[in-house]
Amino acid sequence: MNNIVLFDAFRFFRITYDKYHYTDNRCGVPEHYLAYMEQGTCRLVSEESSVDVQEGDVFYIPMGLPYQSFWHGEGGVSFITLGFKLFPEAYDHHFQMQTIPCSNGIKERIKNITVNRSPDSRTISDFFGVLDQLIPSMKAEKRSSAERIYASSREYILKNVGCTVKDLARHCAVSESTLYLAFKTVANKTPNAVKNEVLCERAQMLLTTTDQSVQEISDRLGFSSTSYFRKILKAYTGKTPREIRKQAKNV
Repeated sequence: MNNIVLFDAFRFFRITYDKYHYTDNRCGVPEHYLAYMEQGTCRLVSEESSVDVQEGDVFYIPMGLPYQSFWHGEGGVSFITLGFKLFPEAYDHHFQMQTIPCSNGIKERIKNITVNRSPDSRTISDFFGVLDQLIPSMKAEKRSSAERIYASSREYILKNVGCTVKDLARHCAVSESTLYLAFKTVANKTPNAVKNEVLCERAQMLLTTTDQSVQEISDRLGFSSTSYFRKILKAYTGKTPREIRKQAKNV
């Protein structure tokens, strides 16, 4: 299996902070996160709910959710975060931000997943084995028809960066007018605007986790030119590729 392809869809890290750290993710997160709190505590706050994470907890944050996080720990904060793009579940429901009750055996399996390097096929297999065991214990909500169309479209964009609105409508088996209405209902945005957001999220990941040139990333994501890529990225993030890389190095 091609590790470069895998790296686009999975990011497994151990992250550490000092006594206190604040993270602003109110623009929404670019992937799902399954995480294990090794040391310290955290409070996750979205518009809909808040979740308190204690040391030893396993927790989940859904892709696209705008939230803020407040991390505390007298001896520092340490947690394993397993980021992934594709959730192996049906589109008629979605999972909430939550802590997940699980056995010490599952926690040990999470701790044994290889982190801080590009995942390989064995690591991905271990991850999905853990996720498969956790899903029955996770809280889920029913999706509306518009939410199903929106979620399916985002996943299709990730797999087909050059897709058009017509392609998305065909994939979802709906008319283009229904597709536009679904995107307006869920996100108050057009399909093309969401596509650019998804591509910019992936661009940020590639800029901060690889040494590929801006030209290579622009081509890889299907932009018509590097200048257009820079323009869209600036509009979405407020930063240039150089600024995004510089900020990542300073974290």
